[in-house]
Amino acid sequence: MRKHKGNFITAIVIIIALALLCASSYLLIATIRNRALSKAQKFLASQDYVAAAEHFIKADKLAFRTNMEIERGLAESFVGTGNNDKALKHYERLVELDPSNIDDRYILGVLYIKTKDYKNVESQISALRNMEMEKATAYADELASQIQTQVVKGFIKDFVDKIIPGFKRLPFSGEKEYDQDKDIF
Repeated sequence: MRKHKGNFITAIVIIIALALLCASSYLLIATIRNRALSKAQKFLASQDYVAAAEHFIKADKLAFRTNMEIERGLAESFVGTGNNDKALKHYERLVELDPSNIDDRYILGVLYIKTKDYKNVESQISALRNMEMEKATAYADELASQIQTQVVKGFIKDFVDKIIPGFKRLPFSGEKEYDQDKDIF
């Protein structure tokens, strides 16, 4: 009987040691995640969006579940870098997590307008109007106005491109694509 008693105590000690090892590794990962998150927030505050995105991605990899703070930071960083597709993905996730957030819905609508996804903009406008809040209604009206402006700009741009195909390369067009080495004259 005594032989078995020693094995039982050894097994309990091993289980306790493994539990402590798991707990300490969890705390280590949480500490590294929090450091990456605080660095990312500092970079975001200083408008260094590329570095902020890198640190938010690192913090996201170390998060055990979806963290709203990390998602919002990633979304804002990608908007700052001009990566609208990735920003759209993160704002969609934010709206899924908190459908009543008016600001996230508005920014998501603006990103849909930038990517010319007018069908989804309409869904955001209707969701904002259904909230029946003054700020939400104002955002919905602004999104509707932006859609109309973008549709008119797109129509005029397509019309001008058909009439004058090289218009973007003209020096007075104001487009960034103008290059003096590629002057069409």
